[in-house]
Amino acid sequence: MIIRMNKVLKIVFAAAFALMGVDAVCEQAKTRKITLAILGDSLTNCRYQDRLMRRMREAGYTGYTPVGTHTGFSASDEKRADEAAHDGFGGFTYGDFLRRFQFAEDELMNVQKEAEYEQMKRLGVAKVEKKDWRRVLLKSPLVRFSNGKKTVDVQAWLDNINGGKAPDFILIQLGNNGICSMTGDIDGRVRGGQLKDAAELLARLREKCPDAVYGFVSPFPGSDKEEDFARNYKGTITRDGARKSLSRFRELLRMWVESKNDPKVRFIDLWDKVDPARDYENALHFNSRGAEHVGDALFDWLSAAVK
Repeated sequence: MIIRMNKVLKIVFAAAFALMGVDAVCEQAKTRKITLAILGDSLTNCRYQDRLMRRMREAGYTGYTPVGTHTGFSASDEKRADEAAHDGFGGFTYGDFLRRFQFAEDELMNVQKEAEYEQMKRLGVAKVEKKDWRRVLLKSPLVRFSNGKKTVDVQAWLDNINGGKAPDFILIQLGNNGICSMTGDIDGRVRGGQLKDAAELLARLREKCPDAVYGFVSPFPGSDKEEDFARNYKGTITRDGARKSLSRFRELLRMWVESKNDPKVRFIDLWDKVDPARDYENALHFNSRGAEHVGDALFDWLSAAVK
């Protein structure tokens, strides 16, 4: 009887010490610096990244540090300490992060060399005033102008946002733009367009950030209200058409990520985390309730991933 009790006590103590070890690991995860970058689109206007930061801080992740070129509105060039930094840009796609680079007209005015002027002009000139919010959307943060041409420069982006160091996590929240209006051969167009660009974007990022964990966020279903689409898109995009193409893209993105069988490249399925009937302020953008749901779901994913 005494021997049996000793065995039971050993098991109990072993379990207790194991739990203490788990708790210690969890506490270490909470206090170490955790950096996260977001490459996104206008859904960052909904401020889900701020909700994620608030949840991480409330849960005791004192080292959590979102990094990016700006905070708040996706076309902002400001950085506020009380908002989460990110690289969300309205209208952006995977390809835009690799290729978008235009000059505003006033940027050409002070160019001294005629050859450079012509090179800059060929990249595209936009009539955007200095105080126009759309000015921020002219250039991808990953692209720069060098030797008369645009080039992807991930290191320059890292220098700008994180002291030259790679973030621990990079979330890629893209897919609405260019997808919700698709018709016809959706599979072929996605594989030959968005997923091809996603593969190149991932490859370019991994050249400088090989140890980062990449989370490809699923698209979202959009509002249930047909009138929201009619008001926003005047018949060019319908609720049912958008839902069909976005749903298919969700599955294609999932299959693409899972085919890599890479623990550092993950699919984050948030499709069912928002309520199409209650979580939208217009056709494709969340209201504050929807942003909270997305931020909460990302918190669940990230807090599990850092342990």
